[in-house]
Amino acid sequence: MELFGGTEFPPVGDLPYLVTLAPYGFYWFALSPQPTPAPRALPSFRTEQRWTEVLTGRQLTRLQQALGPYLSAQRWFRDKARGVRSVSVADAVPLEGLAPAAAGDPDRDDAGQPGPVLAVLHVELREGEPETYLLPLAWWPGSRGEELHRYHPEAVVAELTVGERHGYLVDAARDERASRALVAQVGRRRQVPGRHGALAGVPAPPARRLLGGALEAPARLVGGDQSNTSVVLGDQVVAKLVRQPQPGTHPGVEVGRFLAERARFPHSPAVVGSLEYRPAAGEPMTVLTVEEYRANEGDGFSYVVDALRHGLEQAAAHPEELEHLRLAEGHVGQLAVSDHAVPDHWLIGPHLEWATLLGQRTAELHRALASDPEHPAFAPEPLTATDRQAMYQASRALLRRTLRQLRALPDRHPLVDEVLGAEHRILAALRPLAINRVEAPRIRCHGDYHLGQVLWTGKDFVIIDFEGEPARSLTYRRIKRPALTDVAGMVRSFHYAGQLAAAQVAEQLGTGGGPDGLQGAVTLWYQAVAVVFLRAYLEVAGPARVVPPPEQLPLLLDFLLLDKAIYELGYEANSRPEWTWVPAAGVLELLADQP
Repeated sequence: MELFGGTEFPPVGDLPYLVTLAPYGFYWFALSPQPTPAPRALPSFRTEQRWTEVLTGRQLTRLQQALGPYLSAQRWFRDKARGVRSVSVADAVPLEGLAPAAAGDPDRDDAGQPGPVLAVLHVELREGEPETYLLPLAWWPGSRGEELHRYHPEAVVAELTVGERHGYLVDAARDERASRALVAQVGRRRQVPGRHGALAGVPAPPARRLLGGALEAPARLVGGDQSNTSVVLGDQVVAKLVRQPQPGTHPGVEVGRFLAERARFPHSPAVVGSLEYRPAAGEPMTVLTVEEYRANEGDGFSYVVDALRHGLEQAAAHPEELEHLRLAEGHVGQLAVSDHAVPDHWLIGPHLEWATLLGQRTAELHRALASDPEHPAFAPEPLTATDRQAMYQASRALLRRTLRQLRALPDRHPLVDEVLGAEHRILAALRPLAINRVEAPRIRCHGDYHLGQVLWTGKDFVIIDFEGEPARSLTYRRIKRPALTDVAGMVRSFHYAGQLAAAQVAEQLGTGGGPDGLQGAVTLWYQAVAVVFLRAYLEVAGPARVVPPPEQLPLLLDFLLLDKAIYELGYEANSRPEWTWVPAAGVLELLADQP
């Protein structure tokens, strides 16, 4: 387990263990024996001549029955709680442009067989509406299939013997031919037909410049991407397979192309193009996005946590140097529009430069997104009283759902119990937005903005991933919102980074594994960094009028921070119950000045 980001790395096996070094040149791992899970019983199939026969007739019926358990075990399958009732292959599109493997090639022993196909799956769930998922499929025989089965069993769908040759039906996201075929199709105008639809490329202006070299470069799967699957081709493009596509305009492509082609925003990757699946009936859905690759040293979250840990280690060794150091009373929004000075201290100083730069880049992003009043999808619109009332009602509904989730947790942190007892105070803190005027526009935002969505290049930040929260509908993700929605997401991310760094330092120093003894230092750091970030943001965003006037800003920001912390509580209750105390602490801090 890599402790900076809490990322589980592949198990250590017999092969060389390859890693790319983090910005400071090292990883901090926790090595522990893992209980060996019972091996998944693989279904077994046999075809006579071609592996694709498994997608027809009785074989297809059996395969569809096997796909339910397979999907349920995948990290990118988001409907585990709803349960899979049935799976059907709605279409299987051959991925063209693939040269057959040369006979005798030790790395490609599937010569003469069809290449990968893109399966479009219709998934009926035990609760709610059905969903669509994508699963590229390929056949890997011989040693290549055996190695995948041994080291990455999660990528193996079934055993598949073709004639007398044993092999495996696999998720072709690991197949370089499939990646190149999908990316190559982005730059082509002709459609690739399937049984009930077709794949069609939608190239953007950089496609001709970037795709040619990328298709000849090595492809590598990017780890840690849970909702979708990303592949880097050389150092030129990043292709993201959208595992759960939805009909309609994909916000990642829409916003990315607007920023690159109309707003000329330099601090995000240019969209190279996209790939759509166009069913015979119904709207097209984006199944692949391709962006230019930007060299970087890692995401902002890892960078900030790593840098903060050094300061917290010193704080733990010299706590007396922090005893009398405090910011003025008030929330970060109030402090940002005040003239209170940020302390010049060794815990804070190393973070002022990046926080200032990130605030500037965030404001420049919002200015770019609000720069075209003639574009219907991006023209700013006023935040009306009806909008504010709708935001309040949506947050109330979210709070009630979240509290139900928290009450169902078997082992609750004391801070979570405090939140459960503060329901009326939370509602009182949310209500001022509904009854007070706020003069601010609604614009297109990033939609899921946090430190993990920015890349640190060593000198600057690159903002990535404009698709919004994948669990939301495309319609919801394209709604215009106050620009401070993104700002609140980033400020909450600072809070998370501080708590994770404190937990890591506490465990390293053997203080019982808890960060409580470092909370004073973490709170000071969080407030200072948030204020510096906000002031830099407001200095650049203010002239563009994408934020409310200073006297109204704290009200809107406090609402958005509280709403985001409530959302985080529900997310953690579903995925990491042991971390619910982090957003719970955020909620309670925001309530500190409430009656």
